[in-house]
Amino acid sequence: MEDNIYKDLPREGGLVKLLNLIDKAICRIEKVLLTYGIILMSVILIANVLSRLIFKNSIVFAEEVGRYLIIIVTFIGMSHVARIDKHVKVAAFYDSRKTKKSRKILAVMISSVTSATLFWLAYITFRYMMTAVLSGRVSPALGIPVYIVIGVVTLGILFTAIQYLVILIKNLTSDEVYIGRFPESEAIEEVK
Repeated sequence: MEDNIYKDLPREGGLVKLLNLIDKAICRIEKVLLTYGIILMSVILIANVLSRLIFKNSIVFAEEVGRYLIIIVTFIGMSHVARIDKHVKVAAFYDSRKTKKSRKILAVMISSVTSATLFWLAYITFRYMMTAVLSGRVSPALGIPVYIVIGVVTLGILFTAIQYLVILIKNLTSDEVYIGRFPESEAIEEVK
């Protein structure tokens, strides 16, 4: 299914080919982290509830692992929902545009500003992660370095920035209007 999202990007040009490779790799990473993150979180938290009910004791690390997995699923999931255009958005202004040209201009503006903002945010979280590396902070129950969790947040933000960059490039290189992985016309048909 994911391979179809690249069909609308022109195949010529080094930048587009590079973005396609990066995007495919990100998609695979997202799938693995989201799938195993949700499964592991469910198993650990259900086991913790059962342990409390049956043995009257919690699993020491369960809440910490659950918290970290929620963070991982949230920030990696952010990139995934941007890819499939299922993120929460305020579409009233965009939807009120009557002409394809005005929607195209707005789509380019939205994807470029969003991508730039997310790249900046990824840079800031990367710097924060580096301060955590230098401080040597570790989590209380598991003793894992805190920078690992911050690194996942950074990756999620970076992956989302790349998704919006791909959407921007699709809008700049295609006659169609893209607000996600599909052209606007296909997204409208999906709703009907």
